Amino acid sequence: MTTERCVRPKRRKIKWMRILFICVMLAYPIFQLVLFWLAPNFDSLISAFIKINPRLGLREFSFSNFQKLFREFGTPDSQLMRGVINSFWYFVATVVVGIPLTILLAYFIYKKIFGSKVFRVIFFLPSIISGVVLATLFVTFIQYPVSPFNQLMAKIMKVDPIDTPDLLSKYKVLTICVYTVWTGFGVNLVMFNTAMHRVPADVIEYGKIEGVGMVRELVQIVIPMIFPTLTTVLLLGIAGYFTFIQPVMLFRPMPNGDLTGTSWSVAYYIYYLFKGKTRPDVNYACAVGVFFAAVGTPVVIGIKWLMNKAVAAVEY
Repeated sequence: MTTERCVRPKRRKIKWMRILFICVMLAYPIFQLVLFWLAPNFDSLISAFIKINPRLGLREFSFSNFQKLFREFGTPDSQLMRGVINSFWYFVATVVVGIPLTILLAYFIYKKIFGSKVFRVIFFLPSIISGVVLATLFVTFIQYPVSPFNQLMAKIMKVDPIDTPDLLSKYKVLTICVYTVWTGFGVNLVMFNTAMHRVPADVIEYGKIEGVGMVRELVQIVIPMIFPTLTTVLLLGIAGYFTFIQPVMLFRPMPNGDLTGTSWSVAYYIYYLFKGKTRPDVNYACAVGVFFAAVGTPVVIGIKWLMNKAVAAVEY
């Protein structure tokens, strides 16, 4: 009895110490979640339905921000519609072009084909170098009309450099797409390459015995077995439709920068409403953000559900 009485308080103390430890460890991330996510998003949701009366200076409930949003959708040459269309092309560059190329490159490195180590460094380098430095180097390389690119094109086309394409003016969306594909290999390359190295060697060896070639091995063995990783990368890419902003921001301050919105994305349009205008339209920016969040969230969840249904989970 005496021993049991001594053990019980110790167990209670250990239990409370464990609870205290868990609470302390969770306090900081919960505080960050509330301060940097819940509070700003709740404020954005409320602000989307607020209109400031210019005569009285009062805040009043209104759907005018959403009415303005739908009017913008109905105007083909509006900055919002340009952002929607440009975001689609950036999405194509990131997901439709970038991810398949990354899988091919990761498989190339996984199979240790000649030159794979060199390509690993070349394509991972953009993830190490600062984005500002990389964008500056890229723009310098294609700066019209004195860049190395224009000089090379002039020699190939046998024309004066001034008659070569101005990529930063006439083809800026395409240029940003190319830049996005080139700089998008890094992290995804590591994720796919790591997932491929987890594929059991016995499965690959059995495929070789059965006479499976590299193309069939990639399509029928490797990709199905790395499908959870592929799903994650695809979902991040799809969500990136609404958050694509960094390359647009990096290219805008350069010479021939886009001040008219011809290369803006949806995310940059929202940023412009907050910071770029002489008179920031914060409430309208919140309405745009709330609308695209309401559209994007079910789309991403639905695609995730479809992908999970389409391919059964593989455990190994």
